Amino acid sequence: MPDPRPWRVVALLVALLCTSAAQTSSAGDPRVSWQRLVFSSGNLLTRFSGSLELTRAPDSLLAELRTELAPILLAPRRALVQTWFDEASGGVSRRVTRAWEPRPDQKIYRFTPMGVERMRLEPRSGEADLPTSRWTHVRDSFIPFRAQDLGCDVVADAAALLYRATRLEAPSDATRLRACVFDGRTLYRLAIESGELRTLSVGYRVISAAGERHSPGTSRARLFRVRASAIAGDMESDPDPVEVFVDEESGLPVRAKLSVGALGTTVDVDLVEVAEADPQRP
Repeated sequence: MPDPRPWRVVALLVALLCTSAAQTSSAGDPRVSWQRLVFSSGNLLTRFSGSLELTRAPDSLLAELRTELAPILLAPRRALVQTWFDEASGGVSRRVTRAWEPRPDQKIYRFTPMGVERMRLEPRSGEADLPTSRWTHVRDSFIPFRAQDLGCDVVADAAALLYRATRLEAPSDATRLRACVFDGRTLYRLAIESGELRTLSVGYRVISAAGERHSPGTSRARLFRVRASAIAGDMESDPDPVEVFVDEESGLPVRAKLSVGALGTTVDVDLVEVAEADPQRP
């Protein structure tokens, strides 16, 4: 059965994040150039789609990651990850994950200087159609670690790091990020390597206030490889490396190769849509 946890999607987005270029406003401040990214892939065994959208919340930014993994002959598996994080540092204060298949559950994470508080909620018999606040099977746990002692600039997740990296002055700065990502019950340290340039066939649309346009058809893209190593919490085996191709001109992540599912099926995940951020938005 495919793994319903979003780690492999998280790894993909971390790679995208760590290699996205920054825009500079007329005031000289970096600004994220996108509001929503949409990705899709498919082969004979598995289809995957995902979107990441940014909105403003009181005293923080909210990122919503929606994914659907559809293996052949099996029901699709949907997931939603909501992350609240500090705009300046990228540090996460709260995260909520919601899965519907094969069994519904919700996990609430609160990030502290000493580790992560985790609450897992599941419905008992007859509760599946009720709001999650009325589910009665609740389990609390705490995953202790001191991030600074482990060499992490900040403990985040993919969405928060993605926002932070899009504010870098150059994509090459990503290889110097001391990036750590928390997923499930494990803290991972990332290593980011820059590789060769390739010419790829691409096809995505760009939506902006001025209208809609389409990608030029080819992309001169640089390969970045992201490796993750478990350093705290449940010391799970390290996930497979993720390869991401980033367009040299636009800074957009146009393609990634990653493993999905318990069998580690490798798929190409392509950028299919970009919604640009409103340049007038504060």
